[in-house]
Amino acid sequence: MNNVKFYLAERKKDTAKTKIPVVLAFHYTGHRFYMQTPVKVCKDEWSGKKEQRVKARVAGSLDLNTILENLKSEVQAIYLKGLAEGATINNQYFLNRLSMKKKSKEQSGNKFFQDWERFLELRSAEHGKDTLKGDRTSLNHFTKFCRVNHISPDYEDIIPDLLADFRNYLLSLGQVNNTAYSVIKKMRFFLNWSYRMGKHKNLMYREFKLKEYKGNVHFLTWEELMTIYHFDELTDYERQVRDCFVWLCFTGFRFSDGITQLRKSDIKERNINGQKAYFVEVMEKKTLNQNSVPLIGAAVELINRYKHLPGNQALPNLNMQVVNRYIKKIAKRAGINDTVSIDKFKGNKHERLVVPKHKVICSKWGRKSLVCNLLSRKMLPTTIMSITGHKSFKSFSHYYSVQNKDKFQQLMDCFPASDNSPKE
Repeated sequence: MNNVKFYLAERKKDTAKTKIPVVLAFHYTGHRFYMQTPVKVCKDEWSGKKEQRVKARVAGSLDLNTILENLKSEVQAIYLKGLAEGATINNQYFLNRLSMKKKSKEQSGNKFFQDWERFLELRSAEHGKDTLKGDRTSLNHFTKFCRVNHISPDYEDIIPDLLADFRNYLLSLGQVNNTAYSVIKKMRFFLNWSYRMGKHKNLMYREFKLKEYKGNVHFLTWEELMTIYHFDELTDYERQVRDCFVWLCFTGFRFSDGITQLRKSDIKERNINGQKAYFVEVMEKKTLNQNSVPLIGAAVELINRYKHLPGNQALPNLNMQVVNRYIKKIAKRAGINDTVSIDKFKGNKHERLVVPKHKVICSKWGRKSLVCNLLSRKMLPTTIMSITGHKSFKSFSHYYSVQNKDKFQQLMDCFPASDNSPKE
């Protein structure tokens, strides 16, 4: 069987003196199994092409090549035995049966997960509750994946094929591609940290490519927002829900910053060029960054509307899930019926749903609505980012795709009617 090959796992920063791991690749029934071997050599000590062995002049080459030959024989024997037994052969089948791997796992115990727990512990001092919740979710998913598949992982096991199996497992749970992308991305944060800490030298996991699908940005136009703001056929409780929602649209806050932890003492009055101005100064819960957000007149009016609340709470203390449920009913009665497209990607399947806005409106639309409305009014992106707390243009640039009105107007300015009218 000549379907076992060896090659060096070269990286961009490798030098002539870098000891590079040798990788085993086994091709079987349309699939590929990769594993990093314990053999490491410099580039000029490796004989590629047909030989695929450590050069004879290298000290200890006989022992190193014996390790490679034994691994080759072991992988082939596992495959042939699996065929004879009628077993379902996949990459995990090989990992579970390689004696070298089993011995390594017996020695390391649960060190992989212990290191991951330590990573989360260190992250807790730098990030907010929501970020840490996502980190923990990633660990929990991978732990369950390993338990279901009887895997006791070590760092050297985290190769592209294993991550592909993990992604497929997440999709089997009903997750869409972007959710699976987020879970594995969180896992890669840990793997990058553990590599920097010198806990392993395996970089094969970086060869697994993650693709994030950018869906449409859903938001309320200024006219739609004003329709909800002035809609008054509401109960007292619905009015509180409506006020909290439009407050998010006026300020661009996340729910946790703009509603849950907003205090009257966070509202600051300033004098700018002889004009009275109001700001909200808060520590953002997600990023732990201090931010100062200016308030437009409608936002100041909302704050004044709830001055009577006891204590230091600035707005009604509502639950986000309750707000999301009620605002859909309010938007429907207010006539917010323009349609939006909902795209879902699961594996290689794409599903598109077209629904009225009132069916999918939620508190997250507040932040998006502010950004889109400010862009349409030509505010500088850097100023908008300073208000919303966006740190990179990469995450902010997604909003540019929704400015259809601006795109149409600028296109018409480039091609006036005299240029683009059909000829008789």
